[in-house]
Amino acid sequence: MSLGVIPLGPRTRAGVENFYVYDQNLVRIQLLSGRFTVNAPGDVAEYLAAFAELSELAVVGDEARALIRDAIG
Repeated sequence: MSLGVIPLGPRTRAGVENFYVYDQNLVRIQLLSGRFTVNAPGDVAEYLAAFAELSELAVVGDEARALIRDAIG
């Protein structure tokens, strides 16, 4: 497991939901109105693509620590 921080700035995907990818077959989505499970292959693929894009934006290690330090002052 690794923790990445996504810096503020333009993103290719806008999303307000939280989602958790369990594997290639299951995604759980948390919305204001409830929690949903996605297991249709096409829908899971969308979330896997979103996760890949967000992972590319994330920074780790010293760069992530610097962003966190700046955020908390």
